[in-house]
Amino acid sequence: MNCFRVSLYLLFLFLFACQPAPSSDTSSQDFDPTAPASGEVEHVSTKDPDHGQGLSAIPPQPQSIHGQPVSVFLDNPEVAEDAIAFFKGEWRAGQDDRTVSLLKIITDSPEALRPFYFYLMDRIVQESNGSLSEELGIRLMGFVRDHPAIFAQHFAGQSLDGAPLIAHASLIGYELVLQQYPMESYDQLGEHIQANCASCAPEEMELLNDFLSKVKEVIQLQSEDLEESSE
Repeated sequence: MNCFRVSLYLLFLFLFACQPAPSSDTSSQDFDPTAPASGEVEHVSTKDPDHGQGLSAIPPQPQSIHGQPVSVFLDNPEVAEDAIAFFKGEWRAGQDDRTVSLLKIITDSPEALRPFYFYLMDRIVQESNGSLSEELGIRLMGFVRDHPAIFAQHFAGQSLDGAPLIAHASLIGYELVLQQYPMESYDQLGEHIQANCASCAPEEMELLNDFLSKVKEVIQLQSEDLEESSE
């Protein structure tokens, strides 16, 4: 069953990335956000040393996350050592207990540390090759549902057709399509996001609405694929 899930996820991620971009009209959504927020992540280049684990490159490390110097998070004693080591590129995400443990820490993180921990979750999404699709999809969907403002601030200014957001939409849509009633679960997700982002800035809600449209497209495409495979 796990092999089937991984194969289906990888196949869909390829097919979805090739789809034309849908309309981003969000006028039908009735959200009323009020408070502005900024989630820019500024990066600097890093060298590519091998840490003895076969690492070919360290991802660019940010100078700041959500307007705070990254040192604020790295120097915080409440940040897990494994999280700091992952941030520095000393180990990579994989289908192992260390990665699962970090995902649990991310989803249970305190408010002050969530911007940093979601940055790490995004890194895990980008490094995942499908082997973590089930655990990662569940954890990611829970984070976006409960803390949508962090998600929107992290991706502020990024294209919805870019690889990072497509990967996030694919993982969440993949989990929803396996529910007994995918579209009902999708609607519930949207309701939770709306309720938990009542004070989000207009541009954040616009991004979230467009992202949810991507997730819906994922569900529709995967449902069609599953129907064809069962015939």
